[in-house]
Amino acid sequence: MSASTPMYQVISYLNDLDGSYVSLFASDAVVSDVASKQISVGLPDIQSYFKQYFFAHNVQTSIHSVEPLNDEVLAHVTFHGDFSDSFASDGNVDATIELATTGHKIHKMIIKLDAA
Repeated sequence: MSASTPMYQVISYLNDLDGSYVSLFASDAVVSDVASKQISVGLPDIQSYFKQYFFAHNVQTSIHSVEPLNDEVLAHVTFHGDFSDSFASDGNVDATIELATTGHKIHKMIIKLDAA
């Protein structure tokens, strides 16, 4: 399995706006959102995070590039969603997602919004 495969899988599953993405995460995985300063640990917290920040805003993610970064994978993406005018008036937010996997499961995801 290519190092970039989990990145493409998780983005594809999240774009489906259903619960399929959960199967890609380890039970003790951590998702860290730098902008909101929210850290979600374990599957229930991760599900809550994605419901609040992705599903509630109908976010669709486009991947611009994926590159290996030591034992991790880094992707440059754009989130397209129903964001408020104060957050992203055009509905697009550029971001960087960093994934670390163990076996076939994601154990760490860091989401950083790119500076405007």
